[in-house]
Amino acid sequence: MNYSKSACKGRCPVYTLKIDENQMIVFNGKEYTSVVGLIQMRLPDDAYQELQQLITESKFLETDAVGFNRPFDIPMTTLEIAKGKSSKKQIFYNQTPQDIENLVKFLDKLVIEVQSESKKK
Repeated sequence: MNYSKSACKGRCPVYTLKIDENQMIVFNGKEYTSVVGLIQMRLPDDAYQELQQLITESKFLETDAVGFNRPFDIPMTTLEIAKGKSSKKQIFYNQTPQDIENLVKFLDKLVIEVQSESKKK
């Protein structure tokens, strides 16, 4: 799974977050994140199970991607999930599609937690 945020003309956080089937997280803070650079850590079992549940509940892989015209100076959010032979990439801007709101909230919270945990080490 890949989740990323792009730049805007202001101070928008720019990063990528990858989570693989082995529960390994790779965070790459690029600009305006509390940690700039790579962080690698393992996602705890309960958090991984919650993530999988949110993906299933959102029916992300079963629905068509929604297209949006990019508004001026709004960061682009990209969510890409592959499971077995199914894969989907969704790009959105200032409005998160309703069916994936909880999934995106979880990922945004995870981004903050990964940066916080890396500072403790």
